[in-house]
Amino acid sequence: NEGVVRQCFPKVLSLAGGAALEASGFVKASGKVDIGRVQMSLEGLQAYGTIAALLMNACLGLYAATPKRSAKSMGVFHNLALDAFICFVVIATLSGSYSTVMFSLLTLYCKRALGRDYDDQFLEFFDATGLLRRSAYRSFLFSLVSFEAAFLLSLVLTFEGPRRWRVVLLTAAMSAFSLW
Repeated sequence: NEGVVRQCFPKVLSLAGGAALEASGFVKASGKVDIGRVQMSLEGLQAYGTIAALLMNACLGLYAATPKRSAKSMGVFHNLALDAFICFVVIATLSGSYSTVMFSLLTLYCKRALGRDYDDQFLEFFDATGLLRRSAYRSFLFSLVSFEAAFLLSLVLTFEGPRRWRVVLLTAAMSAFSLW
């Protein structure tokens, strides 16, 4: 099972975010741009931006809902957990913002070029932005993983006593399973 994951992950990573797509895949045999294929691809890019925006909203809500007790009244462990929580929230928010903006702008510029019948410019632009799509997708993944870490730390900061560790371990197990 581990071998399958090692073989598939690089392929999934290159496909996700549209980074592996080349504009030549959008051209019909007649030389015209296949608007149907382009539309499906752009809808996928737009969905990543939407999901990243929703994730940022959830992250900010998590930050607002997590108790932040006085550092003097709590121990070193609590203070370290609080600092790590804040860092993961900031990372998730910033990387989610980058993803949202990049996917939104890429989709907007592509649609604008196609709407003006600039098919050749669209093809050039799409090819030239492959690295940006890959970067935005990796940022999206980084935001997702950072949110999961912030969520776990939020549980650590919210619960006390033995219940804390039962909830955290159960959630960590489910989170690890979702990343696998």
